[in-house]
Amino acid sequence: MRDLIVLSSVVAVLACGCASGPCPRPTKPDANVSQLLPGSYDIVFLATSGSERGTQTTGKLVLKRTSPTDRSPSTGEPPADFNNDRAKQPLYGWIDADLEKVGAPICAMEGDVPPNSQDPVFPGVIVEIERNDDTYPDGTPVLNVGTVSNDRTVVFATDGCGIGLWVHEIDPNGFSGKWGEYGIIANGRGRFCATRIE
Repeated sequence: MRDLIVLSSVVAVLACGCASGPCPRPTKPDANVSQLLPGSYDIVFLATSGSERGTQTTGKLVLKRTSPTDRSPSTGEPPADFNNDRAKQPLYGWIDADLEKVGAPICAMEGDVPPNSQDPVFPGVIVEIERNDDTYPDGTPVLNVGTVSNDRTVVFATDGCGIGLWVHEIDPNGFSGKWGEYGIIANGRGRFCATRIE
């Protein structure tokens, strides 16, 4: 029986790829936005601080390429010129996950876009290049989730709710890194990993 328990533990570790849980501790940031591919991903969020420390949630992430012809199906609006620069915002998408389980500061304040919005002009996720943190190299991608910055008709905004996913590592199977507040509302922080499924 003891051998069966040990074997089960080994199989579980191999299945998740690490001994410390489903997502490894982030490496030194070494990712470039040009490596981040559109597609569908399984995503795992772990909370390492905040009100839900020690919890995790899983879900689906979809990323698509932005386009100069993007229009909102609900309002007909295009992105502002600044936010239609594909070098600055190469991808958009959405997340289907219960982010409250990990204490992510997602809220329904005016101007916030919900994480599951599939509207290309008001997307739940917008990929940008980190430009405010000297600890990240040039070209590091950050995925804004449920923030006022997800409104592509606005030139630039960082106040309010929502989280950022700072990508530390990208390989052919997916990407991983740290997540935390992207605006002035804070709670949970942690790490994440996304595994490509198509």
